Amino acid sequence: MKKLLCLVIFALGCTPSTIDEYRREGESLAIAIASELRKVETKADLEACGPKIKKKLDKLTDLMIASQKIAIDAPKEVTYGSQQLKKEQMRIYSIEGGKETFEAICSEALQKIQLNLR
Repeated sequence: MKKLLCLVIFALGCTPSTIDEYRREGESLAIAIASELRKVETKADLEACGPKIKKKLDKLTDLMIASQKIAIDAPKEVTYGSQQLKKEQMRIYSIEGGKETFEAICSEALQKIQLNLR
């Protein structure tokens, strides 16, 4: 029981609680995803790093959904990380088969966002 309580306290301590904390964590994830995408030169490269990208996208999606609860009035910001992610997404789309592969990797995250923004 003590172990479970410690685990819960630890997990809550690691959860962002302010909009700035959510933004910092989101920025870090966006930069990490862009960094992974920067390594991609072919569709095969994208398929190989797909699981890693998907895992980070899932974390970013969960973070975005959680932040909506406290960010109702917070102004939207375009960050360096989001710009880099958009830049790499556009580059991936220019690779033959890249758009379809990237959209397949992102599909679950997009569905999750759509379900939670209703």
